[in-house]
Amino acid sequence: MTSVWKDEAVMISLPPEVSEADYLGGVMLFENNPRLIESYLFHMSKNRQISLKGDWERDHYWTEIASESPTYQDLEKSIARSTKRGLIAGWFLLALYAMENTGVKEPSKIKAREIVSKHYLSKKWGDDSYMKSSSTSIETIEKEYQNVAHLWAAFAINHVDLFVYSEPAKKALLGEDFAVFLQVAKMFENFGLLYLDTRNKKEKPVISSLSPWLLSEDIAPNKLTLSTDIDWLQPYLN
Repeated sequence: MTSVWKDEAVMISLPPEVSEADYLGGVMLFENNPRLIESYLFHMSKNRQISLKGDWERDHYWTEIASESPTYQDLEKSIARSTKRGLIAGWFLLALYAMENTGVKEPSKIKAREIVSKHYLSKKWGDDSYMKSSSTSIETIEKEYQNVAHLWAAFAINHVDLFVYSEPAKKALLGEDFAVFLQVAKMFENFGLLYLDTRNKKEKPVISSLSPWLLSEDIAPNKLTLSTDIDWLQPYLN
């Protein structure tokens, strides 16, 4: 694997103690805001350096980023909000993929939104909050995260409490098995770029072909094996 990204122009020089997996995480959270990506990486780098060495390197570029960055507490709030919305985009793509690969007749975005609304957004988040679960609000998030939905789907499928139907051996948490994570994300990317509703051929694919965050062609897609007994799919199989 020579590069993570299809477009090598998106690569940046990373600060100390930050990996490409960390960069990918920042992209997932703040893909429309390069400055917030850099702020995220700066705080991660600073905290890790201080933990390891008791101090952090103050080179000109990252010192300037530090001067313009939100506080870590404010950034944490932005991370929490974006994580919730990103997971919704990931669940939506997962639902479509599951329908397409388990024999559901006429999979559709409408059905995928129903699944996300009923089975995921009806539950509290870890901070005891809820999010709007209407089809309109889910569709808004789909569009907001269309450039990185494949990455969020690969992330979401690792959460046993959120999506329990893939084989454990096929799972790879971001940062713990980065190569496999990328392979799963590449599979979702290929699916999302090509998916079209059976009836509504005018709808755009889930992932934009113009996304700057498409993965390198060197990354071989890892096809997930799904259980044939997914409870929330049963109404669509009958």
